[in-house]
Amino acid sequence: MITPLPVYIKSHKGVKSNPLVSQYNLKLIKASLRSFELPENAITISKRGDSTIYRYTHSVTMSQHQNYGWSDYAQIIEYTRDGQRAYEYSGRTPNGNTHNNFMETFRSISPIIDQLFSR
Repeated sequence: MITPLPVYIKSHKGVKSNPLVSQYNLKLIKASLRSFELPENAITISKRGDSTIYRYTHSVTMSQHQNYGWSDYAQIIEYTRDGQRAYEYSGRTPNGNTHNNFMETFRSISPIIDQLFSR
């Protein structure tokens, strides 16, 4: 699937064999990866309980932070509250264009992810 930002799905039990993975050519990564091991400048999607987490991780240049290799993120957590969808946005993107790409990618991939993680 073509999106403004690359998308990776944390591969939990049963995800790899789901036909949607091949239908949309979704990229899978190990579910056990820690946050600092996630692909940079990409969205990683994971499932935790009843929540779906869309995390955009980006690198930070030396001029922005003193520690080499440090990264920052923005994320959307989607969950059900009182029978309706609720969303929490936290973190930050490096600029407005990246924020727009993150939101556009979220809007385009969200319906597919709902199907992928449905029970």
